[in-house]
This record gives sequence, structure tokens and C-alpha cells, in this order.
Amino acid sequence: MSKNQKLNTILEIERLQKRVNELEKIYNSYDEVLDAFVEGFVMDLYSNDIIKVVDLDVLQTWFSNPDEYMSNITTLLTYYYIVDGNIFQLYDLLSSLPSLDYKITPLVRDKYYEEDLITIKRYLERKVRHKELTRDLLAQLASKGTVIGTWLGNKEEPYFYVFEDLQYVYPYGRAKGKMVAVIDLQWLDDMNEEERELVYQNLSPLVTARKYKRFKDNTKPELEKKLRYVVLPPDKTLVARIHTLNRNQRLGIPFGTPALFDMQHKQKLKDLERAIANKIIRAIAVLKFRGRDDNDNRVKASDKKKVFSGVKKALEKNASSKEGITCIAIPDFADFTFPEIKNGDKVLDPSKYEGIDNDITTAIGISNVLMNGTKSNYASAKLNLDIVYKKISIMLEKIEEIYNQLITIILGERGENYIFEYNKETPLTKAEKVDILMKLHRDEGFSLKYVIDHIDGIDWQSYIEQSLYEQEVLKLPEKIKPYKSSYTTSGEAGRPSNDDSDNENTISSKEHDGNNSPKE
Repeated sequence: MSKNQKLNTILEIERLQKRVNELEKIYNSYDEVLDAFVEGFVMDLYSNDIIKVVDLDVLQTWFSNPDEYMSNITTLLTYYYIVDGNIFQLYDLLSSLPSLDYKITPLVRDKYYEEDLITIKRYLERKVRHKELTRDLLAQLASKGTVIGTWLGNKEEPYFYVFEDLQYVYPYGRAKGKMVAVIDLQWLDDMNEEERELVYQNLSPLVTARKYKRFKDNTKPELEKKLRYVVLPPDKTLVARIHTLNRNQRLGIPFGTPALFDMQHKQKLKDLERAIANKIIRAIAVLKFRGRDDNDNRVKASDKKKVFSGVKKALEKNASSKEGITCIAIPDFADFTFPEIKNGDKVLDPSKYEGIDNDITTAIGISNVLMNGTKSNYASAKLNLDIVYKKISIMLEKIEEIYNQLITIILGERGENYIFEYNKETPLTKAEKVDILMKLHRDEGFSLKYVIDHIDGIDWQSYIEQSLYEQEVLKLPEKIKPYKSSYTTSGEAGRPSNDDSDNENTISSKEHDGNNSPKE
């Protein structure tokens, strides 16, 4: 190679190196570009905390042995009572629907009947407050499936003590055909001294410090069960169970349990929607840069960095702000885009819940029209309401037992003569009651008082006094005459009849009395 060729080669290399240096200065090196722009930041627009209540496998385990896991089942239903409208409405309807009107029927109406009736009503309404107690028992029976309680106190001040924890107070078995409940004195082991004293005060003489001490001090295995368990007196105790498939089943099954699988399915769909929404919202927004602007001027890396920082601050401010719209101004060499959401309306389509909602409605036995006033019609809603009242009547039959026990407590042997019973039929509306009472008053001359009592805001005594004043003092019926009509004029009213008509329709109508056909 000649000297000139070597020189040209060196010059060419220098020229190329110079060009490389210029390109590096213009565009920065590859590493510098990565360091400058391959960054990211997260806006806290959505929290993806998927709620996991209970897995289906766990539910299956619980349902396979409900006696052992009943506490877990009722705790889960309590959670759903707070967060799920179906369970909330179910329990509320079961406890609030019945009017709790009652009647006391004597087997023999003797000389003590009037006095005994007053005494019984005074205890029910004033001392025991039966409506409040019954609604509490209905709610507990619906949510737990089993209710155990016993009468304590004395004849003058009886009170009904309801046990909440079925772990230590539970049905033990049947004795002479009646389910008997027991108290396990191990219940007191986990209590401190103050808590034990409170239990002694409430449950004396069933549970006392002396009985507990004898149980703890016992060293004879043959006396273990006798001292450990306190049998609740059957004639003063309620052991109520619902949804039992055999007579000797110890624990009942709560309302709402059949809907748990469907509610879990619905929860899975909600979790899926949360995950999809989270994926959409957390998708990466892209900020693109070009090497030159619209005027073909080279864009420096520092300018790109400024744009990136400005967009980042603007979006972070938007994420933390509660109001307003954040506007971002970017130069022509940058392009900011969010990902396109395809079929977003179909992903969050609420129609897919309809089938599950119908399954839940079928499981709990109360139609949507009773729950929230949607779907169905009046006829089907009335039929469903009658069915719900039949279910409530079964629960009331069990609760009535405690009030018959109360009558015996306060009246002694004479209390066996009376039977307490709630009205379990679907109640009539106010309009229906007024219509029936008004017909009895108009046709048979029965009392008007009960008609007036059903009209809100009108006092019976004031109504009678005002009526007598208007008739006897002001004599308004004599001074104010009603307008004449076909009902107030004397003689024949309406169009005069024509007995000489030749019209076939007129003759037929007269022969068959067609104008006065009875109403169906």
C-alpha cells in the first residue's frame, strides 16, 4: 500500500470516528438512553385486594359434619348477614314479618278465667315483653339453627335466659320423648373470677360456685359426667331446632346455608371482575419520543427527560387528587397513549349474575319481589308470602312453648288450663280489616269502635262525642239534606218501564230479569 493510500485510510477512519462521536453526542449511547427513559412509575388508582372468605373445599368439609363445624357455619353466615343483601333480608324478614298477635284459650272457662287472663297479659306485655323476646329468638333460630334457653328468677320476676355459645350448652339427647339440654361446667374454665361470678348470678341455682368446685375437686372417674354436666329442667327450658331430618338430630341447620355455594360462586365472579378491572387500570401507558421535532430539529436527551418528568408528576397528581381533571401538555416530538380497552362493557356485563341470583332466591325460599320489589307479579308474590309465613309458623310453634311454661310458673297448676298461641296466618291488610268490620257493623249492627281504631289519627272517644254533638245539639241531619238522586228520591227512580214494547231484547230481558243479574 502506498503512502498516499495509507494517509487516505487514516483520514477516513478519523472521519468515521468523528461521525460516531457526533452520533453519540446527538442520540446518546445505548446505555444512556436505557438509563434515561426505560423507567416506570405506578399510580395508585386501584387496590386489588380480592376477598377470599372460605374455599369450596372447606365448605364441603363443614357440611359433611355440621355438628362439629356448626360454629364455623354460623360465623360465616353472620359475615354474609353484614355484607350480603340476600342473607340480610332473609333474617330480617323472618324476624319482622309476623305481627305476633296472640290468643289465650282456656280448656275450661272457670271462675278464675277473667282474673287469670289479666295476670297473664300483664306478665307477657309488661314484665317479659314477649314481642321483643320472640323476635330475638326468631333471629337467633334462623341464624344458628338451634336455640337453647331456660326460665330463671322467681314467680314475681321471671326472666328467660338465652344461651349463645352452643359449644358448652347443647342438646344432649331425648329423655321421655323430650329433647334435653345440658350445661358443660368446663365452660367456666376459660373465665376469670369476675366472669364466673356473673354466670353464678344469672344462672343460679342451675350453676353455682359450689357445683363448679365439686366438679373441679372430683377425683373419681365414675362421677365425672354426673358432676360435669348440669341438666336444664325440661319443664322450664326451650330446645328449639329447625331443618332437622331426623327426630333425634341434636343441632338444627340455619336458614341461608343452602345458598352458601351460590354466594361463593357469585363472589368468584366479583373477584374475576376485580382482577380484570385491575388489569385494565394497571396496564402500562406508553410515552413515545421521536429523535426530531416537526421542524426537523434534533431533540436532546435532556429535553426528553424533562417531558418524562413532567408527565410523571402530572399523572401522580391526578391519582392523588379527588376533584378536577388533569391536563397534560407535551411537545410535538412526544406521544402519550393509554391502552385501548376492548369489549370492556361485555367483561363487566351484569346480566351474568341473573342466573346465580335466581339460584340464591330458590335456595333461601324468598322471591325477589319480597326482597327488593323486583320481578314477579302480585299473585306469585302473595303465594310466596304465604309460604314464608308457613315457615315462620313452624318456628313460632317452637317458641310458644316458653310462654305456656311461663303461664304455669306464674299460676301454678291452674296454668295448665290455658294454651298460649300466636296467630300464624298471613295477616290481612288494613283495608281488608276495615271492609270486613264495616260489613259486620252495617249488616249485623256490631261494634263501630274497631272500625274507627283502624283509621290512623282518629280517637274513638272524640269521634263519638263529636258525632253525638252534631246530631243532638246542632241537629245537622235535619238541617243538611243530601242532594236528590236515584237513591234518595221516593217512588220509582230511573227510566220509566214500558210493558207494551214489541222489542224481542226488551221482552227477553224482562222475562229473565237481566238487569238484576247477581254479581259473581
